[in-house]
Amino acid sequence: MNIKEAIKYTDSVRKRQYKTGKVSAFDFKFLPREKQLIAGAQARASDGRRIYKTTIIFEGINSSPLQDLIHKIPYSGKEGAGAELYLVQPTADTRIRMRCQCDDYYFMWQYWNKGKKALVGPHKTYVPVSPPSGRPPVNPDEAPGMCKHLLAMTKELMKNNLIVRDNTVWNYLNQPTRD
Repeated sequence: MNIKEAIKYTDSVRKRQYKTGKVSAFDFKFLPREKQLIAGAQARASDGRRIYKTTIIFEGINSSPLQDLIHKIPYSGKEGAGAELYLVQPTADTRIRMRCQCDDYYFMWQYWNKGKKALVGPHKTYVPVSPPSGRPPVNPDEAPGMCKHLLAMTKELMKNNLIVRDNTVWNYLNQPTRD
């Protein structure tokens, strides 16, 4: 799955996202053998009390010791003490895997992202409420997607030109939020 697909699936379930707090504490790690760029961040809940750890892994990222038109993003491994590399800038079409610690991600997206091989880490088994609550299913389309914290992280990555800006994705990320 890539960001474009995740946005399309997310939009099919929710036309507009809820508000979220600020995304901060970005951390990047590049694994040259696996060709993976791991982007981690902390996303604050809209009430400002909780902080969720979000992760997006971009797969198929090539590197070069020399900067050129393709390898634009500088990366210094091992806390700045490693060799300087230049990475290919991820796009909205780059294959991703993701995870967020929030309940919405767990209940709404995790199981279906696992089916698309877009889940980071192990799958936590869903335990239904007993007795049943009588509420309708939260994801009746059984679609994979992104929670508001992952969407906010994606928006920050695009805003800072760490991901090539895609108009379809950018427009979805910038539409008015629900209260």
